[in-house]
Amino acid sequence: MEALNAKSRADTAMKEEKLAWIALWSCFLAWGGFPIFVAALLELISPVELLLVRIIFAAVLLCLFFLLRREFIANLREIFRGKFFLSSVITSLILAANWFFYIYSVEIGQSNQACLGYFITPLISIALGRFFFAEKLDAWKITAIVFAFAAVVFQTVMLGGFPYLALAIGGSFGIYGALRKYLQVSALKGLFAEMLFLSALSLPLSLYFYAGKWTNLGNSFITLIWFFSAGIFTLLPLLWYLFAVQKLPLNSVGLAQYSSPSLQFLVAIFYLQEDFDLNRLIAFILVWIGLFIYSFHLFWQYRK
Repeated sequence: MEALNAKSRADTAMKEEKLAWIALWSCFLAWGGFPIFVAALLELISPVELLLVRIIFAAVLLCLFFLLRREFIANLREIFRGKFFLSSVITSLILAANWFFYIYSVEIGQSNQACLGYFITPLISIALGRFFFAEKLDAWKITAIVFAFAAVVFQTVMLGGFPYLALAIGGSFGIYGALRKYLQVSALKGLFAEMLFLSALSLPLSLYFYAGKWTNLGNSFITLIWFFSAGIFTLLPLLWYLFAVQKLPLNSVGLAQYSSPSLQFLVAIFYLQEDFDLNRLIAFILVWIGLFIYSFHLFWQYRK
């Protein structure tokens, strides 16, 4: 009987791991093409407005979801528990900061900085895994982190400016993922709490700054579709990511995570046609070398 129970638990764990990998890759594919969507919306509204739209419509969709499942009141009660509420406030503010940095980078034509930030994120996840979860940090991982650090130093010296956007984007998202893993909050309920808290701030702000008048917008059905799409594009990939980060080691998440900035990098250069010179390429190459070293090591361990 015990053997059957053990086999059942193992099968369940394997299924959950497969679902986590599917969720993770779906998330990164969606994020990879996200700059196209952001650039289109920024032709209609400002970065601050887009941030408010993402928050408010993601919250609306989550409320509708829980209302349809008749779980809205029960989840509200759980959200306002002390520890749950406090942790949601902290993670929501970090998440909002990450969103704004990303939107701003696209607005000023520097989404390649966002790409660099998300390339650095897996290596930040490795470091956070070491300090917060006692995950082993061997010579391979240390070498990968050193190359990422070298890329930051090189860009600072050669381009005459500190890559603050890249580090803000990569650092905020890495910390967000680590905190959510540490808190072990349900992906859906945790995101619901975060969106409710942020929307409580966003609604008064939108009324105060814009008094119901959004920049360059008319009262059209198409505009509403755009806004709901922003909520969907915000919500689904993040839910996939949060589900995956709870089921997989941060090392594995860090390894897969650079697929998203790779797609964003191609979009920035070939679709958005941003400036990209040799010095920027060298900074990216340094990060890619670090990622290759880490990836090769993980692949070797898997084969072994």
